[in-house]
Amino acid sequence: MLQPIASVKAANPEPAQQGSGRTIDPLRSLRKHRRIAAAVFAGVLLAGTPYAWVKGKSVWRAEGVLYVSPRFLNNLETSEEHQLQSNTQYREFMQQQIRSINRFDIVSGVLHKPGMMAAWKKRAETERHATERLQSALQIAAVPDTYQVTVGLEGADPAPLAALVNSVLADFTEYARKELIWDAEGRLTKLNAEKASLEAEIAGLTERKSGLASRLGTTVFNEGVINSYDRRLGSALDALEDARRQRFAAETALTSQAAPGVAATAMDKAMGDAGLATLRGALNQRKAVLLTSIEGLSAQHTGRVAAEKELKDIDAQIDRLTAQAHDRWQSGLQDQNQSRYEQARQLEAKIQTEVDQLRAQTQAFSRGYQTTLDVGDEITRVRRRLSATEDRINFLMLETTAPGFVRVFSPALTPEEPFQGGRKKLLFLVTLAAFLLALAVPAGIDLFDPRILTARELEAVAGMPLGGAIDMRHGADNAAAVRRLAVILRRNIEHLPRKTLVMTALSATGDPGRLAHAVADELKLIGLRPLLIDTTSSGTESRGTRGEPGGKTSPGRRFDGGPWPCGSSGASERPGIDALLRAMEAAENEGIIDPLIHAIEAADNFDVALIAAAPVMKSLTAEELVRAAGATLLVVAAEHDTKADLNDAVRLISRLAPAAFGLVLTNEQSRKLTGASTRKEETGHDTADLLAA
Repeated sequence: MLQPIASVKAANPEPAQQGSGRTIDPLRSLRKHRRIAAAVFAGVLLAGTPYAWVKGKSVWRAEGVLYVSPRFLNNLETSEEHQLQSNTQYREFMQQQIRSINRFDIVSGVLHKPGMMAAWKKRAETERHATERLQSALQIAAVPDTYQVTVGLEGADPAPLAALVNSVLADFTEYARKELIWDAEGRLTKLNAEKASLEAEIAGLTERKSGLASRLGTTVFNEGVINSYDRRLGSALDALEDARRQRFAAETALTSQAAPGVAATAMDKAMGDAGLATLRGALNQRKAVLLTSIEGLSAQHTGRVAAEKELKDIDAQIDRLTAQAHDRWQSGLQDQNQSRYEQARQLEAKIQTEVDQLRAQTQAFSRGYQTTLDVGDEITRVRRRLSATEDRINFLMLETTAPGFVRVFSPALTPEEPFQGGRKKLLFLVTLAAFLLALAVPAGIDLFDPRILTARELEAVAGMPLGGAIDMRHGADNAAAVRRLAVILRRNIEHLPRKTLVMTALSATGDPGRLAHAVADELKLIGLRPLLIDTTSSGTESRGTRGEPGGKTSPGRRFDGGPWPCGSSGASERPGIDALLRAMEAAENEGIIDPLIHAIEAADNFDVALIAAAPVMKSLTAEELVRAAGATLLVVAAEHDTKADLNDAVRLISRLAPAAFGLVLTNEQSRKLTGASTRKEETGHDTADLLAA
C-alpha cells in the first residue's frame, strides 16, 4: 500500500502519459445511466417510427444502359476530328456524356412527349419544377471496367419509369449524334446556299467565256498553244522583212544606175538584142562583101573609095544602132529599177499596214485570250470549291445518321418487384438502432468520462499499485475492507520512518476524516493505540479529549487518544497529552507543523498517529503535513475526482517528498472488497506484497 516516494517517481515520471486502464462494461453503464439510455431509446424510436412509415413505402426502379464506344462509328468515311487518342481522353469524354444525360433541354423534351408530363408531374407542380425533379431523380453512373453507363430512375409507381428512362436514352443518343456534328442542319443549309451560289457563279463565268470565245473565234484556250493571230502576225512580219529587203535592193539599184556596171549591163543587154544582132549581122555581111570587093584596088580607085565610104557608113550605122540599143536598154533598166523600187515600196507599205492591223488585232486578241484563260482558271477554282462543298454536304448528310459514339445498349424494362422498401423492415432497423444507441450512449459517457471510475483505472493513471478500495458511503458494508486496511497498517507500521500517517484527499468528497475514524476504530480493535488528529471540517466533536469524555474542542480539530491501558485514567496517566495540545495550538497559531510532528513522535503512549488533513490541492496546512509527516495516504473518490486532479496531486506530493506514499479509492460502485481474494482480483496484486517497504 505504502511505497517509498522515490519508487513512485520512478514508476510515474509523468502521470498524464499513463494509459487510462478503463474497460467499459455496457451492462454496468446501462444500469448506471438507465434514464439516459431510456431517453435515447425512446427518442430514437419516436423519431424513427414516422421515418420508417414514410420511407417504408415500396420503391421501384427501372434502369437502362448506354454504350459509349471508344471509336466513332461512321457510315462511309473516317473523320480525324472524332478520334479519341488516349484512354484519358476517353474517360473525359465519358464524364462529359454522363454530365449531359440529364441536361435540362433533354429532360424537358422527354416530359413534353405525349403522356410523359401527366405520368411524372405532381399536382400543382410547375413544368420547370417537374423537369428539375426528374433531373435530380435520374441516377447516372459509369460501370467500372466497361464502356457502359447506367441510367436509373426510382419511384413509387412502376408504370412510367421504364418509358421515362427509355425516352431519356433515345433523346440523349439523338442529342449525342447532333452534338458531335454540331448544328448539322444549319451547316447543311449554309452549305447548300453556298453550293447554289457557286453554281450560279460557274454559270456566269461559263457564259462569259463562251462570249469571249465567240468574239475571238477560237474554242481552244491553252497557254501552250500559239493562236492564229500570233501566227499571222509572225508571217506578216516575215513578209514585211522581205519587202523591206526588196525595197532596199530596188532603191540600191535605182540609186546606182549611172555606175559603169549599169552601162556594162545595158551594153550587154544591147549586144544581146536579137534585132540588133540581126542588123549587125546584115551590115557585117555587107561590110564583108565590100572588103572583099576592094581587095586589090588602089587607094584612088573609085570603087575602093566608094567601098571605103560605104564601109565607114556601115561602121557608123553599127555604132549608131549599138548606141541606140545601149541607150534604149539603159533607159529600160532605169525604168525597170524605178518600177521595181516603187513596187517594193508599195508592197512594204501595204505589208506594214497589214502588220499594224494584225498587231492591233493580236493585242486585242491577246487581251481577250488572257481574259478567257483567267475566266477558265476562275471556273476551275470555283469548281474545286463546289466539289469540296458537295463533299462536305455528302459527309454531313451521311454521318448525321451514323451511330457515332453513343448508342442504347440495353433499354429499361418495367419493374415487376420493388428493389427496396417495407415498413416492417425499416421499423425493425429503427428499433435495433434505438437499442444500439441506448447501449452506446451510456458506454460512451463512461468511456469519455474524465472522472476516475475504477481501481484499475486509478492504478493505470497513477502508475502505481492501489492500496485499497473502500465504499465509505452511508449504509455501505465496508467493515471488512476497513479492517483489511487496518491490518495492512499494523503489518507495515514498523517499516515507516515515522509513526505518523497523513490521510488527505483530492476533494472533500473523499472525506479522509471519516476514513481515518473508521481505521482508528479498527486499529483499537486489533490492539494498537492510535492517535487520531482530524483537521478536516467534519471533525467537530471529540471523544474523551482532555480527560473529559464527550468534551468539546474548537471547530475543525478533533483529538482522540484512543483506548488507554487498563486501570489508567486522568491526565496524569496520559503522559504527553498536554504537550500534544500545546504543540497543536502552536502549530495552528504559527503555521509550523514540525513541532506537532516532533510532539507526536515524543508521545510514547501511541503506536501510530493518524492525521486527517484537508484536500492537499486546496490547503497549505495539508501540504505542510504531507511534507513533514512520515507517510501520506491519498484518498480518491470514485466517480467524482478527475484524472487531471490526480495527476496534479501526485506531482505535488512528489515535490513535497514524503517518506512513503499510497492510494486508496473510495465509493467505487463496481465491486466491494469483502475479502483478500476480491482485493487481489481488483488490483491484480497481493496487498501484503505491496506494503513491503
